[in-house]
Amino acid sequence: MVVNSVHWFRKGLRLHDNPVLQEALNGADTVRCVYILDPWFAGAANVGINRWRFLLEALEDLDSSLKKLNSRLFVVRGQPTDVLPRLFKEWKVTRLTFEYDPEPYGKERDGAIIKMAQEFGVETIVRNAHTLYNLDRIIEANNNSPPLTFKRFQTIVSRLELPRRPLPPITQQQMENCRTEIADNHDQLYSIPSLEELGFRTVGLPPAVWRGGETEALDRLNKHLDKKVWVANFEHHRVNTCSLYASPTGLSPYLRFGCLSCRVLYYNLRELYMKLRKHCSPPLSLFGQLLWREFFYTAATNNPNFDRMEGNPICVQIPWDQNPEALAKWAEGRTGFPWIDAIMTQLRQEGWIHHLARHAVACFLTRGDLWISWESGMKVFEELLLDADWSVNAGSWMWLSCSAFFQQFFHCYCPVGFGRRTDPSGDYIRRYIPILKDYPNRYIYEPWNAPESVQKAAKCVVGVDYPKPMINHAEGSRLNIERMKQVYQQLSHYRGLSLLASVPTIQEEAEPPMTDESRTSSGPDSPPKGPADSEAADCSTVPDSSTVSTYSPYPDLEGAANSHPSQTPCACSVSHTQPSAAITSTAASQALYTAAPPSPSSTPTQSSLSRFKPSSPSSSSCPTMSPSPSPAMTMTQHSFLGQKRKGLVSKVRCIQRQRGQQSCTAAAGEVERRAEEEEEEREEAGVEERMEQDVEQDEERMEEETAGHQQ
Repeated sequence: MVVNSVHWFRKGLRLHDNPVLQEALNGADTVRCVYILDPWFAGAANVGINRWRFLLEALEDLDSSLKKLNSRLFVVRGQPTDVLPRLFKEWKVTRLTFEYDPEPYGKERDGAIIKMAQEFGVETIVRNAHTLYNLDRIIEANNNSPPLTFKRFQTIVSRLELPRRPLPPITQQQMENCRTEIADNHDQLYSIPSLEELGFRTVGLPPAVWRGGETEALDRLNKHLDKKVWVANFEHHRVNTCSLYASPTGLSPYLRFGCLSCRVLYYNLRELYMKLRKHCSPPLSLFGQLLWREFFYTAATNNPNFDRMEGNPICVQIPWDQNPEALAKWAEGRTGFPWIDAIMTQLRQEGWIHHLARHAVACFLTRGDLWISWESGMKVFEELLLDADWSVNAGSWMWLSCSAFFQQFFHCYCPVGFGRRTDPSGDYIRRYIPILKDYPNRYIYEPWNAPESVQKAAKCVVGVDYPKPMINHAEGSRLNIERMKQVYQQLSHYRGLSLLASVPTIQEEAEPPMTDESRTSSGPDSPPKGPADSEAADCSTVPDSSTVSTYSPYPDLEGAANSHPSQTPCACSVSHTQPSAAITSTAASQALYTAAPPSPSSTPTQSSLSRFKPSSPSSSSCPTMSPSPSPAMTMTQHSFLGQKRKGLVSKVRCIQRQRGQQSCTAAAGEVERRAEEEEEEREEAGVEERMEQDVEQDEERMEEETAGHQQ
């Protein structure tokens, strides 16, 4: 029997470690590699020019690699449901192969394709290579529900066998055994379209900072692994100005498009670590950024509403404001806060920003300042961010907006101090907001505080050449923390628990005034000096004490290499984005997230934006908010909860012995599992408290040193 295979490329745009492509070649007489592209969808989809350029470059690189194997890539225009039946008939296809898509939309689409292929008598082979683990195995190991804390996820993964080893690249001999004749007019029939053909204007388009394709991905991987000292010592550099720029070793866009196999990255890191550490098994935290990716994939795989608040069982229902004008200013980098505007400008120009920069702008849009839904920010990232992945993007936005996975809403990123500590010289701002390039370091992060003479000397008057701040951060963040507190209080009432018993009182202090002497320019290649180095411990987003390299919910591989694991900068209060086992540990608690949101009367009635006025030029820098939980209250609460948990477990076991019912066994297991997760949360809270104490000591030292400069 003649076997004519068609391999349908979607995400796995590579020839290395491609098990389903290997299946297409196995015993086949002919193999055609197909990519289906809908030109109409290109104009209608929420995808920006940088993402399309990356995809087209990846397709060109794939076609070039296939050429070397005496094959070609067939790019076919149209919808899969229309294109595939035509190809089945035209090429007499007997086998269709494609990579498993774990996301809800992909699973639904692929189910329809498999059913259609059966009607045509076409065998369908699907293999997973986009994730390290079988996500269904993880869910099954967690009592048939996705783990909703990263610590719980790590615990489950640590009990699984290692991921399958990657397969070698496709060879020319394999292709020769099932060679397909390529027509002379192949480029006319199946060519890769240009950006102009897809309707994009390319006049004045700068060169790509991130070039798409498997070749580039493998080259970057080699450079990534050349950092042998980092892998061997398991250390990371502190975040500085250099960290904010795109790196030649960044990998996240290549994982998203499948130009690089996650298993190849995993095993390269593992083997290099074992080689340099004399065959010691590496900790899970070495693969932190890969595991974050798996974590969000697992949480999303059976949740078709994962990318929205309504109907999403794990998302807190928060009454966000509707403000299109404010959203547009944020998305276009016109907020009047240079740190925020520089980040959004870099994102629009290059398609990538450092994961701590993502934290800053996400907090500013949602719970920090503008009180706009995370769904709006997610859509902007989906358009502009090269590594925006449906599961990871939505999960990260829920995380950072306190809508799921954690509840530390009383910590907020300051849009002035955070950037100032990361890049004291302001070189990052001068690069992406060039109109501010002549401002002295003292005012580069808050130009509205510069005297009029300084503004005129810099040829940039605030309110004329650069916008005034669109919001008073001190007032806005304070109000939003109270609004979020009310949301969680109502959630506590539904659950009959006091989630906010340990929420600290909000305290505000004026940030130490900046002087030109204390902020000497260090250049983009130098790390922050003096206090900035020691205080950088402010904004770690570590979910727990054991996940050293997993501080960002965004799987930004270069961010992991450039960020010190426990010292990431922020000037307003820290943003410890810890997962909350107390909220999301069981399926029963998930249903509470869809309870009715607080009534309008329970939240401030005035618009958050209408109340806020920009700071006057004479006002001080953004105030810091450094809440710290009361140790006595925390210890009392933990003691009470511990006794309560022990009593519950004992009671369940007693009933089980008396009645011998099978259901009691399940109940006891559930109580024990919840107790285990709450114990993990208490450990995480203790880590956070210690980190906050360190931060307070660093800030006191900075104030003393700043006062010394002024004297």
